[in-house]
Amino acid sequence: MAETARAALLFALAALAVRAPALPFVELNWDEALYWQMAGELAAGHLPYTATWDRKPPGLFALLAPFHIAGGGSVLALRLGTALLVAATALGLRTIGRHLLPGVPAAGMLAGLAYVMLSMRGVGDGTNGELLLAPFAVGGIALALAARGHGLALGAGVLAGAALLVKQVALAEAAVAGLVLLRTPRLLPAFALGGVLPVALAAGIYAAAGQLGLLLGALGAAGEAGATGLNLQGMRDGLATYAIAIAAALAGLVALAWRRAWPAAAVLGAWLAAVAAMLLLLGRFADHMMIQLAPPLALGVAALVAQARRRWGHGVAMLALLGWSLHAPLRTAGEALWQRHVNGMVHWGDRTATIAALLRPRLDGGHDLFVASRMLGLYRETGTHPPTRFPFVPHLWSSYAPVDGAAEMGRLLAARPGFVVVDDLWLPGTVHAGPQGTVLALLHAALAQDYVAEARIGRFTSGGGGFVGGGVGATVFRLVGR
Repeated sequence: MAETARAALLFALAALAVRAPALPFVELNWDEALYWQMAGELAAGHLPYTATWDRKPPGLFALLAPFHIAGGGSVLALRLGTALLVAATALGLRTIGRHLLPGVPAAGMLAGLAYVMLSMRGVGDGTNGELLLAPFAVGGIALALAARGHGLALGAGVLAGAALLVKQVALAEAAVAGLVLLRTPRLLPAFALGGVLPVALAAGIYAAAGQLGLLLGALGAAGEAGATGLNLQGMRDGLATYAIAIAAALAGLVALAWRRAWPAAAVLGAWLAAVAAMLLLLGRFADHMMIQLAPPLALGVAALVAQARRRWGHGVAMLALLGWSLHAPLRTAGEALWQRHVNGMVHWGDRTATIAALLRPRLDGGHDLFVASRMLGLYRETGTHPPTRFPFVPHLWSSYAPVDGAAEMGRLLAARPGFVVVDDLWLPGTVHAGPQGTVLALLHAALAQDYVAEARIGRFTSGGGGFVGGGVGATVFRLVGR
């Protein structure tokens, strides 16, 4: 127990240190901004989907709500909470590594530390759903590996079901846990029962509140927003982001087979295959979706690194992985600190903070701002509230959200908010087809008639050539007469 506690502390400190480059920014990507908004509403007593709508399962918001309460809704609380969840996943991977490679004492720690580092690759510095489901999904596989009786099998199912309530793509890890339990088929009913329990609990809560239809509608919408054809460019970008880790993990898989560590090779191979199949099934390959590969990749990297006979070899490999994972976020954070504290550009690198500083003293009331932009964090930073149940603007022209997008946009603009912030992609003059074109035409007409452009912010570009705080600029429009 003391050894596990020491490992947990080490992983927590490592996760905090590795994720520190994200701390200078209040900028949130639009997914995590919506998650944090809904977590705050749940903390205030509103069931998810009643005040703000999204198509993610309710467990995601329930997981973040305690951090929202503890930190008063600050971005720092979100970042620290994410670090703790990353550490929890690392602890689960340590358990899996020790179970699959009992003859290699360092394998579990190597797997956990590799995950902490890989969690920052690509857009991993944000609080993405793939990072949030991981503690439960990895824990479910760990319990399945340890299960010899119905109790642990039931627990594995509960964790797998909880992961599905965070994001449905955790079905991949649930399948791996089920495959592990095939060695003892009598345990499968307990696993299945455990998987049903979290879902039944959520359904019971919504049914008791008379809102079961809301829950079922959101979960159904997630299914409707599934595959839209294979995004080959997204696939190439994702593979490039994790190329070194993928190569190392596959080499680790070969090393396990070479050593005839068949159970370990089977679990790692099945895990990689299950997540890859899920990504191919969805087809979209959004930048954050590849993060789901990080846990099995970390296990594969650990299997490879563990082949080194001396511990200094482990250390060298981990330092190389650390440098590969962190060179970009460290460069960006360092440049932000330099620009802010040496060159006096107070909010450099943070579009949300820059615009919030402009608007905060000029807003009149809680609904004086409409953000037609991915910068949903502006509501939080300016002390305002979204004037709509659908603040994630693409929902207004989606086929799955339960809203008449054109009517909702008309209602929002008829209220004449004092300020409107619009992404460059949706500015007047841009051309869009279908429902998106219909909704944005209403926005463009209102901006042309009733608003003037007051300020514009582009993307911040780092010295290394990469962009900071999103790759799209935005324009602030002011109501005429304000």
